[in-house]
Amino acid sequence: MQHFGTFTIHNFNRIKVPLQG
Repeated sequence: MQHFGTFTIHNFNRIKVPLQG
């Protein structure tokens, strides 16, 4: 579960960064 959470956070950040930029 911890691995899945980390993966989701990384993916979310990756998508959120370009959206904000």
